[in-house]
Amino acid sequence: MQQRPVLLAVAAAATLVTSYFWGDAQPRPRPTHALVHDFGEVQQGEVVSHTFTVHNPLEKAVSIERVDCSVPGLSARFKSTLAPGHDGAIHVSWDTGAMDGEMQGQATVRFHDDQLPAVVLTLTGHVSTLLEVVPGRAAYFSVYQGETAQRRIRLVSHDAALLRIEKLEAHGTHFTASVADLPPGPEAAVDVVVPSGLAPGRFVESLVVRTNHPVVTEVRLAVNVLVKAHVHVSPEVVDFGQVSLSQLSRMPTLTELATQTVIIRKRQGPLTIHAISTDLPLSVDVFPSDDGSAFRLDFRLNPTELNPGPLQGVVEIETDDAEHPQLRVPVRGRVD
Repeated sequence: MQQRPVLLAVAAAATLVTSYFWGDAQPRPRPTHALVHDFGEVQQGEVVSHTFTVHNPLEKAVSIERVDCSVPGLSARFKSTLAPGHDGAIHVSWDTGAMDGEMQGQATVRFHDDQLPAVVLTLTGHVSTLLEVVPGRAAYFSVYQGETAQRRIRLVSHDAALLRIEKLEAHGTHFTASVADLPPGPEAAVDVVVPSGLAPGRFVESLVVRTNHPVVTEVRLAVNVLVKAHVHVSPEVVDFGQVSLSQLSRMPTLTELATQTVIIRKRQGPLTIHAISTDLPLSVDVFPSDDGSAFRLDFRLNPTELNPGPLQGVVEIETDDAEHPQLRVPVRGRVD
């Protein structure tokens, strides 16, 4: 299950667009600068670029720590220091060779000064496809231990009569890849296989496909493999993110928004939970499925027991399963 951000993260980001407020600091008025740029329609393989402007509203110089880019091919150049009350340029470039269709990429500017929140710069646009990847540039596998699975990824050229895969480069050890046997033409394919016998775990790997296409010579594919144990916990880690005590005291109902849900499922047959224990300031509500093979566990923080600092520990779950009599769910977060 995808974990949810905690305590008004979206509202905080929206506030950044229009104004700044940092307690005792008295920033100068912030000029309005666009944080989103649409580059329109370009052909796959083109490099698009745009210069964004960020503002330092403080009465002291600040340094940019780094710029995090969300997608392959996106990069940023910038001067590291912003003078007091001045603007700075962030030059963002995007090589669209690995992209197609409607696209969005983000460059997140992070500062050394804690008074300044991160600024998210967004590039959007449409990339006209020369080499289409079907069903997409990722292969996702979810198997139980002992199972095997296969996915076929097709490459379809829209401007070349004969497409050929020249080479496969696997970056990972939890899958194999081979070129599919297809008749010569504008289409080629790769078969990605997860073998049986893998140990339980989550593995994020990749595959590089090199082709004879005159423009798109390289296609990068993500290969994400989840091998589940006989009794599986999802997600494997509970992350409460950043929790604000001041916001909780003003709006106690935010505790409900910070609830994190875990699903425990047995591959075959019923499962019984005997006990749940933890030293963390939280409670766990248990909801069994109708057939007894799965449980939903809601992890709820106890606001009156929270203290500033790291939130880190383990929830231990005792079951009747012979292979997995005790399950351990790591919990993390930070309380401010």
